[in-house]
Amino acid sequence: MTAEIPTPPPDRFEHFVITRFGVRWRQEDPPPDDAWLRYRLGLFETVCLPSVLSQTGAEFRWLLLIDEGCRAPWLEEALAELGAGTAFEIVWMETLFWSGIDTVVTERASAPYVITTRLDSDDAIARDYLSRVQATFDRQDRLYVNFQRGLQFERDGALYSYLYPANAFLSFIERRTPDTPVRTVFSSAAHPDAAKYGDVLQVSAPPCWIIVVHGANLLNEIKPVAWRLRPEALGDRFDVGLPLAPVGTWELLRSRVRTVGARIRRLFTRWRIGKQVILTMARGDRVQKQEREPR
Repeated sequence: MTAEIPTPPPDRFEHFVITRFGVRWRQEDPPPDDAWLRYRLGLFETVCLPSVLSQTGAEFRWLLLIDEGCRAPWLEEALAELGAGTAFEIVWMETLFWSGIDTVVTERASAPYVITTRLDSDDAIARDYLSRVQATFDRQDRLYVNFQRGLQFERDGALYSYLYPANAFLSFIERRTPDTPVRTVFSSAAHPDAAKYGDVLQVSAPPCWIIVVHGANLLNEIKPVAWRLRPEALGDRFDVGLPLAPVGTWELLRSRVRTVGARIRRLFTRWRIGKQVILTMARGDRVQKQEREPR
């Protein structure tokens, strides 16, 4: 007699954290070389990995995506020592990232609902980040979850507070449909465009993420609107090995005066983001409705 496989409860979800370690965007692009991989591995080990391992109150699967062309004995050995197979699962991509990510998650998902969270390999999340994401789950379909407040860390040791309603630390809740690929959080290829692909739950919470600004990350820089902090402001929300630098009172004051001016200018020059910041300060948690259906 064959035992029946129990049907998952209709309100159950699976949560996947997706980290792109070394992937290709276009067919003509070569895989990242050894120098880039070794540099990125150092950031992953000191910043990203400890922040995920310190998560509390959440069950999830962590997928580390790497292009098959990067496979090398030294990299496999290094990742195995860091926890491959236990802390995270390596997915060696034989296809381009954009054409393969839906399949990667679909093949691993079985629950009625799927939550996917994007996390870059050089960034960090607070200890309660994933549990906060899961606490927003209420059987939604095509809902982005965005924690607006985070920190920026510059490699010279400076720490900044940053309110960013269109940041890259997105999660996506969706209902899984049989015979249909999971859309994943990357259904919006550019994270600032998330509201074009679904509603966005804008959550007001303590800082939930850290962006590490470094020379090899050309897409990030310390924003003029970021608020300089003292090192102790990092508090106990993050498990990361960041070499924070002290800051004097006058240096802190000068930085904050410049920031006030930058914030006033942004309200007028980048009204789309400025409007979201004002709404956040006035209302706290809120749902930003989808702007329009994507083409």
